[in-house]
Amino acid sequence: MTKKASHHPAAPKPAANKPAANKPAAKNPVAPKPAAKKRLPKSPVIKAINLPAGFLAGLSSYLGHLRVERGFSKNTLASYDNDLRSFFSFLVSQDVSDFGLIKADHIEAFLGLLAQANIKAVTRSRKLSSIKGLLNFLHDENKIPGNPGFDLKGPKITKPLPKALNQDQVNRLIEICDPREPTGLSYRTMLEVLYGAGLRVSELCDLTVGQIHLKDGFVKVRGKGSKDRLIPLGEVAVSFLERYLREVRPNLRDPKNDPQSLFLNPNGQPYTRHTFYRLLAKMAKIAGLPQTSPHQLRHSFATHLLEGGADLRAVQMMLGHSNLSTTERYLKVEDRRLQDIHRRYHPRAKD
Repeated sequence: MTKKASHHPAAPKPAANKPAANKPAAKNPVAPKPAAKKRLPKSPVIKAINLPAGFLAGLSSYLGHLRVERGFSKNTLASYDNDLRSFFSFLVSQDVSDFGLIKADHIEAFLGLLAQANIKAVTRSRKLSSIKGLLNFLHDENKIPGNPGFDLKGPKITKPLPKALNQDQVNRLIEICDPREPTGLSYRTMLEVLYGAGLRVSELCDLTVGQIHLKDGFVKVRGKGSKDRLIPLGEVAVSFLERYLREVRPNLRDPKNDPQSLFLNPNGQPYTRHTFYRLLAKMAKIAGLPQTSPHQLRHSFATHLLEGGADLRAVQMMLGHSNLSTTERYLKVEDRRLQDIHRRYHPRAKD
């Protein structure tokens, strides 16, 4: 098989923001000299080396609450940890070292600093959500009298429509894996399951052998919020899983230390999200496709089901969306496709 070259232009470097020049205040010999304003840190996302013990204790309690009572995953907890540490770093730069001293102005200034640093609106909104969640928790625990961020609203976010591969592109991606040799069979099986069940990449990497029910043709997935769902597996995915479990996995696992993970790398260890991202990018390049992410295959799963006439509620259950409005975004993709077809073929679609 001949590899097709894929040329991706280097991402342009974001232009540095030049701070607006401050006009010098008019001199007034009578008025007292104004207090000097605190200088903001250059980067609000750099973690402070030494954070106050009170901040760290509150953070630890909150993360424990999210892990035990809310069932958040390790990756979600890591995002909360990063968001809140960056906020604490900003607070320290403003001489705030106690939760009781936090005001709405501090939160707004932090978000403003993120905006100046060209941090995306979706990231700023997530950080605000993390901050408000922590302060709500501390208020419920009677650690602070109220939540100073309660009335703050995040930036408006325009959600782009999901980018899906067409069915020909999916086939090209999957079929570059040669199932006649062990590595190719492993990769092919992972792609068949990822696309065939519409999984998140973390769900794929976290699958265990016990979650696969080949006889019934289902996979049991633990998704966000530790919620379990059953997803049908097509005959093709089942067939490749049977071969993988029979021909490949027994040669990879260590009988003395079997992690029970379904998919093991050549070293006998579970795949990580980052490893699979790199693997998929490499396969997409070989297939002559643009840069492709695991989430695009999940989008493709949902889009192709709806194109085939699947019920929206059924797609929602398979994707594990808690709100139907999240799944309805895929209807817009289908509407756009129908508009393109109408514009292309209807005799009265164009002037």
